[in-house]
Amino acid sequence: EKVQKNYVAINKATRNAAQFKKSQKDVEKAATELAKLAKESKPLKKDYLKKAKNESEPEKKWDAIIAAFEKSSKELAEAAAKDGATQKDAKDLFQNVKKTCTDCHTVFRIEEEF
Repeated sequence: EKVQKNYVAINKATRNAAQFKKSQKDVEKAATELAKLAKESKPLKKDYLKKAKNESEPEKKWDAIIAAFEKSSKELAEAAAKDGATQKDAKDLFQNVKKTCTDCHTVFRIEEEF
């Protein structure tokens, strides 16, 4: 829920240049929070490892994805903190964050098959 809240805030704030200009500090704050949540989620892997799909070494995959999520979130926060930050740069960096989300959900958040 916390990840989703920050994800939505960044997505909304990076839609266009005018919105980014008004919400630049919000992007920095939300991306910093995502990096913090990534760090906090690293030890929570036990239940997720059981759900890993098509992964021979799920623990290594989990650690790699979480590290990438934290790194990309920090990069976005740092970019948004700069005075000359642009909406395009922020949006491009947010794409990297989104990719880590997709990677994780693809391997560890498999919907139950009926």
